[in-house]
Amino acid sequence: AHFAIGILDDAGGDDHYYADMNMAQGAGHDFSLGFLVERAGNDVYDAPNLSLGGGNANGIGLFWDFAGDDTYNVSAATTFGRANNGPRGGLRDFIRGLGLFIDTGGNDAYPAAYAFAGNNKMWTQRGANEDEPLPLTELGAGVDTEAALP
Repeated sequence: AHFAIGILDDAGGDDHYYADMNMAQGAGHDFSLGFLVERAGNDVYDAPNLSLGGGNANGIGLFWDFAGDDTYNVSAATTFGRANNGPRGGLRDFIRGLGLFIDTGGNDAYPAAYAFAGNNKMWTQRGANEDEPLPLTELGAGVDTEAALP
């Protein structure tokens, strides 16, 4: 969606989230806000590009899994709280794009191909286009902690 808000708030259960199209599972695109909150359960996430707290084209993507031993399967890099505003040198360089990934509680499994993210790790990233100069308005971050919230 463009210029929109999408929120999924799940109270619990062992869920399997599957998406095969971009912009899913807590992703924000083109001045939109996407927010996925998963409160409990041992969940499986099969996610495409631009998902799991990914921010794209000045969107804000937020993902928070509160608890459980979760499994993450992803097919591209703009996931796990990464951001990508697009080609450099345009007006988008001056407008915030944000990706945020949080997983609290549990022992989680991440794909080895994306070593920047993992169980009991913190990471930051300013942009998916890492070969180009990065604008300060393109921010991405993630944290996975085995500690549960009180």
